[in-house]
Parts: sequence; C-alpha cells; structure tokens
Amino acid sequence: MSDKNTMSMIDKVLIEMKNGNIDNFEILYELTSKPLLALCYSYTKNVEDSEDALHDTYMKALQQIKKFKGKKGFNWLYTIAKNTSINILKKKQKIILIDVLDEENSLYFVDTSHSLIEDNQEILKLAKEILKDNEFRLIILHTIEGLSLVEIAKSLNKNESTIRWQYNNGLKKLRKELERRNK
Repeated sequence: MSDKNTMSMIDKVLIEMKNGNIDNFEILYELTSKPLLALCYSYTKNVEDSEDALHDTYMKALQQIKKFKGKKGFNWLYTIAKNTSINILKKKQKIILIDVLDEENSLYFVDTSHSLIEDNQEILKLAKEILKDNEFRLIILHTIEGLSLVEIAKSLNKNESTIRWQYNNGLKKLRKELERRNK
C-alpha cells in the first residue's frame, strides 16, 4: 500500500468521517480491507479470527475517529489492526492458560489452528510441573499476559529485582529441564 494517491484518499476519507460523514465508510473499507485482512491473518493464522480482527479494527476506528490526526491514515488503521490481532491472540492464550491452570493431569485446548499455541502446550505443562507456583505465575504473567516485570512487581507489591531474579531463575530451571529431556 504505497500508492500516494491511495494514501491521500484514505486520509481524505478519514478526515471526512471525523467531520461526521460516516457514509464514506464504504470507500474506506474498499481502500483498506484487503491489506488489513492480510495483516490480521499474518498474526492470527486463522481466517475466522482474522475476519473478527478486521471487523473489530473498523469498529475501534469508528469509535476513535476523533483521535485521528489528519494524516497517515493507513498507518493509524494498521496500528489498530495489529493491536486488535494481538489482543485476539492473547484472549486465546488466556483460554488455554485457564485450561492449564485448572486441569491437574490433562490439558484440554480450544480448537485452534494457531501453531504457536499448540507448540507451547507441552512447555506450559512442563513449567507447571517443575517450577514453584510463584515462578510459574511470573512466567505466565510476563510471557503470555504481556505484563512487564515492573508491572508485575508493582501489582504484587514486591521489589522489582526480586521479581526479575525469580523470573530468570524459573526460566533457567525450565531451559535446563528442556535440555535434559532433549538429550
């Protein structure tokens, strides 16, 4: 999407929409839906999820249209689509996380074609088995929930260096066990 005329047209349509002319949504959709859908699919790896992400992207754009600054409209939509796709992935991982935490002896995963989730299910199960509860929780909060170690420390009312040490210690244990099992 590098055509200057197309980019200019997207900016004009978004400005008109910001000024109240929502009828231009159809034009915006025609100009942006294919590249945005491809972007969403590159994250979700699933047609249904990518279509949901695209729909949510346009809904968020309409809700936040007053925040559009008048230029780089495609970049603005691209950022919304990227973040929306990532949020969909996080929601799917949360569903799986609940399954990992709730089931003692077995894992039941949501029907998904997302290979990252499928590849990591054994690692999550192993982490739950070998790590202390607090180490496992820190790894989940940081890697799956996406919280920074600073945010985790604040939410747990603990020193950041303690959280960082516990997190790194948990990762070290997990790596060591994975290496041992792969020999």
